[in-house]
Amino acid sequence: MLNIKKISKPKMILVASSTIIITCVVAYNVGLWGSFTMKSKEINESVNVYSANQGNYLAIAQNNTFRQFPFIFGGRISIMALPEGKVTTITDRKGLLRGLALPSLQGDGLYFFDTWDDSVQGSLYWMDVKENNRPIVIAERVRKYTTDGDELFYTRTGITDSDYYLIQKNINAGYEKELLRFDSEMDGTLQYLSIKNGMLFCFDETKNILYAMELKLKDMEKYVLSDVEDDWVMDIQLISSNTALIAMSKSGIIEYNFESEKSKEIIPIGSMNEYYEFNRGRYSFYQKSEEIYFNDANYTIYLYGKDTNEKKEIINWDEERIKKEGIELSDSANINIYYCTDYIITEFRDWKTNNNRVIAFSYDGKVVLNKKVNLPDIGF
Repeated sequence: MLNIKKISKPKMILVASSTIIITCVVAYNVGLWGSFTMKSKEINESVNVYSANQGNYLAIAQNNTFRQFPFIFGGRISIMALPEGKVTTITDRKGLLRGLALPSLQGDGLYFFDTWDDSVQGSLYWMDVKENNRPIVIAERVRKYTTDGDELFYTRTGITDSDYYLIQKNINAGYEKELLRFDSEMDGTLQYLSIKNGMLFCFDETKNILYAMELKLKDMEKYVLSDVEDDWVMDIQLISSNTALIAMSKSGIIEYNFESEKSKEIIPIGSMNEYYEFNRGRYSFYQKSEEIYFNDANYTIYLYGKDTNEKKEIINWDEERIKKEGIELSDSANINIYYCTDYIITEFRDWKTNNNRVIAFSYDGKVVLNKKVNLPDIGF
C-alpha cells in the first residue's frame, strides 16, 4: 500500500453562463471493501483505455454520453469481483468537462485519469480503496503510465507539445527524473509502457526500438526486435531474467533473449496492426506454466502448449456465439480481453447504446458470468 503523506482534494470545474451554472460533483462511497485486500505488489495484468484487471477483479471506468445533458461528461469507476460479478462503485463524478479513463489497480490503490480517453494529457489520480481516501493528484499532463510500488513512470509532452518525455517519479518523495526525451512525437512515440517482474519496458513505434530498464540497476538498454516496418510490441511476459515472450503486431509471439539479442517465432497469429490500432494500442496474452493463452484479430482465444507445440481453440466469438450470449453490437463496439488469475474476461462496450457487458470464462472455456454493467440513464 502506498504511504502518500499529503492529502489534497480533487479539482473542481465550474462553468457559468447567463442561464445555468454546472459544477463538478464528486461522490465517494465509504466502507466499500470490508475485509477485501490485495497483495500490495501485485500489478495489474492487463490495462485497456477504460478497464483493467488485477487478480480476479476488474476495474471499469464508464463515461456519460451527450444524451445525458447537462451532465455531458463525468461517469464512474466500479470494481467487479469474480466469479459472482458483484459491482462496487468506487468514485462517481458528474460534470460538464469531466471524464474517467485509464484505471489501473495495484494492491489497494486505484489510479485513474480525469480525461475521457487517452488521446489527450490529463491529471493522474490515486486513491486507497481500502481506506476510502479521497483521490489525490499525483502527476499532471500524463499521457501513459505504469507503476511499481512508490515509483511512477509516465509519458508527457512539453508545455508547447514539442518535446516528448518519459518521466520517473517517486510518489512519496515527489522527485522526478527524466529517463528519455525526444524532440517531438514524430521523433519518438512510446506506445507500449509496462513493468513486468521488476523490468520497465517501453516501445518506440517510430523507430521500432524497445527500451528496457531493470528497476534496481536503473540502466536503460535499447533493442531492435524486428526490421519489419510497423511491427509493434503489443505485450511482454518475462520467462527468465534474460528471456521474454513478446507479442508483435506482425511477427506473432516471439521468444527473445536480451543477452544474445536473438529471437525465434513461437506462435504465428497473423497481422494484428488493425486490431492494435482499433483497440487503442492494447493487447495482452497470458502464460500459465507451459501454456500460453492468446487471441487473434478476430478475438478468438486459443491455448498453445509449449511442450506439445499444438494450438487449441478455447473461445470463438462468431455470430452464433454472440447471439447466444445476448450481445447486441453496433459499428461503435469494442471488445476487450483480460486474463485474470482464474478467469478470462471478454468485455463488450457499445458507445452508441452505452451498453457494457462482461462475460467471464473459466480457462477451459466455460461461461461462469454474463452480466450487464451499464451506467444509469440520467438524461432526458
